[in-house]
Amino acid sequence: MRNAFVETLEKMADQDDRIMFLTGDLGYQMFEPFKKKFPGRYINCGVAEANMVCVAAGLAAAGKRPICYSIGSFMTSRPFEQIKLMLAYHKLPVILIGAGGGYAYASSGPTHHSADDFALMMLIPGMDVIAPGTPQEIRELLPQLVEAARPSYMRIGKFGEPDVTMEPARLQHMKVIRDSAGDTLVISIGEMLPIVLDAWEILYVEGHNLPSVWHCHSLRPFDHGMMETFLCRYKSIVFVEESFPQAIFNQICNFVACHKGKLARMFRIGPYPGIVLGNPTRESLRYKNGMTPAKIADKLKAINAN
Repeated sequence: MRNAFVETLEKMADQDDRIMFLTGDLGYQMFEPFKKKFPGRYINCGVAEANMVCVAAGLAAAGKRPICYSIGSFMTSRPFEQIKLMLAYHKLPVILIGAGGGYAYASSGPTHHSADDFALMMLIPGMDVIAPGTPQEIRELLPQLVEAARPSYMRIGKFGEPDVTMEPARLQHMKVIRDSAGDTLVISIGEMLPIVLDAWEILYVEGHNLPSVWHCHSLRPFDHGMMETFLCRYKSIVFVEESFPQAIFNQICNFVACHKGKLARMFRIGPYPGIVLGNPTRESLRYKNGMTPAKIADKLKAINAN
């Protein structure tokens, strides 16, 4: 995903001289070509994310289109006040990129964990919150964020994420990945898409009833129209997310509760709020929280059995 981000960033900068890139002292090798090609449009703000957001706000107020980059935890919780007051309050078109969100940096310890990044950004009125599931979605969604000209946050993965053949991504719209005849729907959030599809394959090979799979890359703006469709069609809806439930699951449960007569059974697979101590691997945390393909498949079997 980071390679897709760098490629897209350079392509956009070629086409739009308003694009400027700000980094919090990260990604020297990745962004060296950008720095050489656009020397006046690259700013290393150092380990000072709050200041970086303020610099970006000033650039945006002067007509630029700044894109800020840091690790997910440093790009959201550390400069939260500046994001709220400098960007959202003034509705400035600054894009924040949180690299390695969720528990991508699990082994680096609690300072680098950011399962709360989506929840924090969803608390800020007017912030778009975007969760690409594949490298291709970064290529498609990043230019749309520039065009939307609103403050926004995008979580991107690290390296090695697979692409998935599907329709182009559009802000606000969810996508059908697998459309099955059953009455269970699985909604993947962001990077969980390939893992959900692996779970679907397990069910397929074993001959179980297959759920439909839909993918949500846009937490805000959210596709409430599609959610209405879900409530009418499916008996059970399962969310799979590597983020705290305050970001999207609780929001959807509230939405469902307001639509009497259209209640579906709501389930969630993902971490719950809490500080993870030590330096576990991302894989061990996903296993603990039931987020591996095998455990997701087992959960879906249990849901279909009841």
